[in-house]
Amino acid sequence: MYHPYDSTLQTRYRQTPLDAPKAKPAAPTRSRHRAPISSEEMWNETICDGGKAALAITRGLSSSESIPDPVTFVSMLLDPEILAPDLASWKKEFNRTMPRLAQAYSIHREEIAEGIALATKSSGYECRIEIDRMVQKVFSADRVHPAAAYCLMMLLWHDHPKSQKKETISLVVEDYMLTPDDLVDDLLHATKWGSTLNITMVGQGHLKQSSVSQGLMRLDPDQNGDFTHNWLELWSCLVNALCYTKTQAPLAELTAAKAVWLITSTSHPL
Repeated sequence: MYHPYDSTLQTRYRQTPLDAPKAKPAAPTRSRHRAPISSEEMWNETICDGGKAALAITRGLSSSESIPDPVTFVSMLLDPEILAPDLASWKKEFNRTMPRLAQAYSIHREEIAEGIALATKSSGYECRIEIDRMVQKVFSADRVHPAAAYCLMMLLWHDHPKSQKKETISLVVEDYMLTPDDLVDDLLHATKWGSTLNITMVGQGHLKQSSVSQGLMRLDPDQNGDFTHNWLELWSCLVNALCYTKTQAPLAELTAAKAVWLITSTSHPL
C-alpha cells in the first residue's frame, strides 16, 4: 500500500501485509526434570496410562475415548489375580490380564482351549452341546470364578486361531456394550434369532466409551456387585449367536438337544 505522506508507514505496510497471521504467543516451557520418584509412584495412573499417550499420537487426541477392540477392552475389566488366582501365577508365569491368561490357557490347557474354539465350527444344538461339554471341563479343571470363565471362553472364541466366529463375537460384544440396562432382555431375545439390537451402531468401527458407559458399568467388578450375572448374560448372548441356525428354530434346537441327552438306561446313576 502506498501512503503519500508517511514513508515510514509506507514501508511498514509493504513488509507486514494487513492479512498476515499474528504470531502466536510463546507457550510456557514445560520442565523436563523432576526429583526422582519411588517405584510405587512410577506405576500410578498418571504416569502408567496403559498406552493412552502413545495412542493419542498415532490416532489423534481423542484416542482415549475410542475402543478399537471391544472384546479385549471388556476383558481388561477383570483381574485374574482375584478371579483366577491359581491361573494368574500358572507355572510361575505372570498372567495378570485376561488376554494374557487366555494365551497361557491355550498352551497349558491346549485340549480344552482347542475344544472351545472348535465349537464355532458347528451350529444349532450340536454347537450348544459342544459348548456345554467345554463348560464342564473349564470348571472342573481349575478353580476359576464364573465371570473369569465366561471371559476366558469369549477370548478363546475371539482370538484362538481355530475359531471361525471372531467377527461374530466382536459384533455381539459391541452390541451388548451399546445396549442400555433396560434393553438387555431384548438383546438376549434378538441374539436367539441371529439379530442385533443396535443395528445402526454396531460394526461402524468408531465405538466410544461415552456411548457404552452402561454396558461397561454392568461388567465392572469395581462398580457393580452384580457383575457376575451380567457376564453370564453377555456370555449367553454369545452362545445364542454361535448356536443360531436358519434351519432350526430355538424350540426345535432344544428338542434335538434333549433327545441327545435323553437317559434310557435304568442303571444310569441319574
